[in-house]
Amino acid sequence: MRQRALRIAFAIAIAAAAFQPYYFRVFTIPRAALYARLADAQYAKLPGSRRFLEGVRQRTREGEVIAVYAPPVRGDRGSEYYFYARSLYPLAGRRVVMTIAGADCIAAYRSLPRVPGFAVAWASDDGVLLRRVR
Repeated sequence: MRQRALRIAFAIAIAAAAFQPYYFRVFTIPRAALYARLADAQYAKLPGSRRFLEGVRQRTREGEVIAVYAPPVRGDRGSEYYFYARSLYPLAGRRVVMTIAGADCIAAYRSLPRVPGFAVAWASDDGVLLRRVR
């Protein structure tokens, strides 16, 4: 009986020592600010890309094929793939591709490419949306 009481007391001591004040503070975190910060975190490598993709979404229709392009950032050859991966969620309902073959639009982040058969439909500080001229 005495050993059982010692085990219980030992377990209570471990639990008390492991308790952190954060366990109470977690309920007082300003959630709106936290959610905004977490939503922007995945776009930190390409500043302004989230805002640009939201603008592209507003100006395109569901079912359209959108080619996305991002120039290399600071010698990083993978930025076009990173931009492609980050564009899939904001452009949900549209078909996002990396080649212009069969594309209705081109979303070019921080660049103004000259592509035959496409004209500028919308421009912002973060990029342009080119639409196929028919």
